[in-house]
Amino acid sequence: MVELVEVLDVKQEEGIVDSHDEEDTTEKGHLREEKTEKQVKRRKRVYDPQRKRACVDCTMRCVRIHGRASSSDKARSIPTLPSFFKIMIGYFSEIMEIPRPFARTIVDLTGSNVYLEDAFGLRWRVRLCLHDGALSFGHGWKNFVLDHNIGAGEFLVFRQIARSVFTV
Repeated sequence: MVELVEVLDVKQEEGIVDSHDEEDTTEKGHLREEKTEKQVKRRKRVYDPQRKRACVDCTMRCVRIHGRASSSDKARSIPTLPSFFKIMIGYFSEIMEIPRPFARTIVDLTGSNVYLEDAFGLRWRVRLCLHDGALSFGHGWKNFVLDHNIGAGEFLVFRQIARSVFTV
């Protein structure tokens, strides 16, 4: 089939196409369409000065989360971030208790404000407080819950990306 297409290409370039070959030109046209589809898939990226780029803050945050990648260090693993998860059950809309093993690592932040950052990079200020002897997200947590429509049974993962910043 490929040889036939090559022969037809040569004949068309030379202007030698007879009526019998015209039937095959549709096949050739079909093959050309396939070739152009493949060419579209193999397009190389071209530098575009109008292309939107991440701002400095977003780039720095990404470096904090994923680490700086280098061509010589491709095998390097992604740095682990202190994190915990919580399933929203019971009375969670006003105060959310932080699991004790994680709370031990940030107990010095008790009484201070921390920031909860969502997937869009928006931040909510939340107060860390002691509630019934457990470290909890207090004032500001309710706003975060309401703004994100967090419901019972939802699973949230909290990653500490800076001393007082958590991604959720």
